[in-house]
Amino acid sequence: GRGLCIGFYEQACRPWAVDGTPWDFGHELLPDNLDKISESIAFAYQRFPVLETAGVKTIIHGPFTFAPDGNPLIGPVPGLRNYWSACGVMAGFSQ
Repeated sequence: GRGLCIGFYEQACRPWAVDGTPWDFGHELLPDNLDKISESIAFAYQRFPVLETAGVKTIIHGPFTFAPDGNPLIGPVPGLRNYWSACGVMAGFSQ
């Protein structure tokens, strides 16, 4: 049914699995932590006041792929003519 899906990016995100993603990691979610996005939630309530009384039905907290400095890694792939790669831009999670 009826609902609204809202997503946030953490403003002060913490790195996850900095020593490498576990090989058995699939599509698991990370533990819920609304405190981490409380400022974003407050902003959403200001923008859409009706949300304050709507409640939260489901929380989806999963990893995104970003480079440590937050910038994408883009450039030509050595040895492959006219082939470029863009990674570290959160287009998906793979290993």
